[in-house]
Amino acid sequence: MYRLFAAVVTVVLVVAVVLPAAAQTDAAALVGPKIGVGARSSAMGGAFVAVADDVTALYWNPAGLVSVHGLAFRGDLVGRAQNLDAVEDAEDIYDIVDQNYATGLDFNFLRTKVLELDDRPFHAQVTAIGGLAYQGWAVGGYGIGGGIAELDHTAGTGPTFQIEGVDVKEGERVDLSGDGFWQYSQGIATGRRLNDRLAVGVGVRKMEVGFHDKNWSATVQPQGSSPSILVQETGVTDSLTDECTTVDVGLMHILGPQSRAGLVARNITSPDLMLVDMGSQPMSIEVDMVVDAGLAFFSEDGRTMVAADLHNLSNAQNRASTFHLGYEYQAKNWLALRLGSAGNSLTYGLGLDFGFLTIDVAARSGADATDRAGFAFGLEF
Repeated sequence: MYRLFAAVVTVVLVVAVVLPAAAQTDAAALVGPKIGVGARSSAMGGAFVAVADDVTALYWNPAGLVSVHGLAFRGDLVGRAQNLDAVEDAEDIYDIVDQNYATGLDFNFLRTKVLELDDRPFHAQVTAIGGLAYQGWAVGGYGIGGGIAELDHTAGTGPTFQIEGVDVKEGERVDLSGDGFWQYSQGIATGRRLNDRLAVGVGVRKMEVGFHDKNWSATVQPQGSSPSILVQETGVTDSLTDECTTVDVGLMHILGPQSRAGLVARNITSPDLMLVDMGSQPMSIEVDMVVDAGLAFFSEDGRTMVAADLHNLSNAQNRASTFHLGYEYQAKNWLALRLGSAGNSLTYGLGLDFGFLTIDVAARSGADATDRAGFAFGLEF
């Protein structure tokens, strides 16, 4: 049984190196985020299934909780924004569409962003996880969300006005459409050793899934001799949500003195959800089981670790499998350096250990991973 388990994990990881990984979309909130869950795992490229030795095992692999002995608390937040020069731009856009009227400067800002985006949508993803663990048990929750927004400009056909020194035409319009999808889970998990080489973990959680679709329009219109820019919601769909209870199961197998393999299956009950809200079209979603596998190798002195994962072996939600590679080096007792890769992006970060307090930071660079950062803190007693 042990050899079969190790062979299966090894084969799928080797295949993953040969086959190209396909890009994920925001619906990956049901599969697992490309940016990872937790700052430490994100800095290691999301290769964490066979590591999972802290509170983030709530997500990565509940069997890893056998490595948690004392009392530990941890909170992680990782975010990613794409196709805008700065996250502040997205905040400014939100401030504009969150009011009834826009100034000329606001409208010009939106027009400028339309040209900069050039039909490229703005993507954002965020993950958060927090929990309390003690002696192989953990309780907590995590959230995975993704959003996409797109700007569009329509030229006006009426006379030209000046609003705060900005030239606008009657009927000129900037439209903003936004879609968001998320899942939030909270529950309890435990990891137990079956023998010296094999550990099993089980987690039970309540999962809420949601979707929202909102559209805004900023339109230049005359009001007597004083033109204005009206901002209004169009085609608004309120948030659609539903919830269910599901189960995760994980395995951790010691292959040798310096290596181990991990396997996790999430959402094994494959619940069906019906997202319904008054006045909205119902949306039916089947939450597929997600299977991830990983290997981890450790140096003899324990200072170096290399990990490799294959995520979504089950092709849940019709998403392709992705390969992840991570590296961690314990430069000092209080300092860990991390590198990783996920798709065509490079990840990196560091960890600071001050005894009872740990701080982890992560970042990512690459063609599809601009403006990304992660932060975590933990307390251990």
